[in-house]
Amino acid sequence: MTLLKKIVALVIGIEFLTACGSSDVNYDRYSMLDGIPSSAFNYSYMINVDLYSVLNEGGIVVKTSDVALRPATNHRWADALDSQLKVITASELNKRNIKDNLVVNWAVSKFNGDLAGNVEIEANCIVTKNKKVILNREFSYSSHQTEDGYQGLVKELRKGWIDIAGKLAASLSK
Repeated sequence: MTLLKKIVALVIGIEFLTACGSSDVNYDRYSMLDGIPSSAFNYSYMINVDLYSVLNEGGIVVKTSDVALRPATNHRWADALDSQLKVITASELNKRNIKDNLVVNWAVSKFNGDLAGNVEIEANCIVTKNKKVILNREFSYSSHQTEDGYQGLVKELRKGWIDIAGKLAASLSK
């Protein structure tokens, strides 16, 4: 083999190896805020959301067994989950014209799907007004995905949180 052929073969080999070792990762980003009015992003309520630690890792969480939760590596939230939950909560409070000076404290323990397509959300909400507790309530939502995949899971989680935030707003408007 001539020297030129050896150099060409070496260059092609190096190109092949560097292409296989590429560290470019495609992340799918998911948002639950599509269709939420822009006024909900500028809310006057004090809304705090504490997430169970695995929910705070940025990946959409799937329950893989009775005791195991796995945050997705390549399927991630477009914005922090707690921020999205705050905006949806504000949107639902605005729909009910709740104008009181409220502090809404969410503690979210479940916000995930599972391998069978089930979706579960559990959260406790404590609402205070002038430092006095006016509501302390557990909320939950469970359903089955109507669409497969992460996109279907996100749509169902969005639907569930809107339902929960709507129930909160209804409780406060009484």
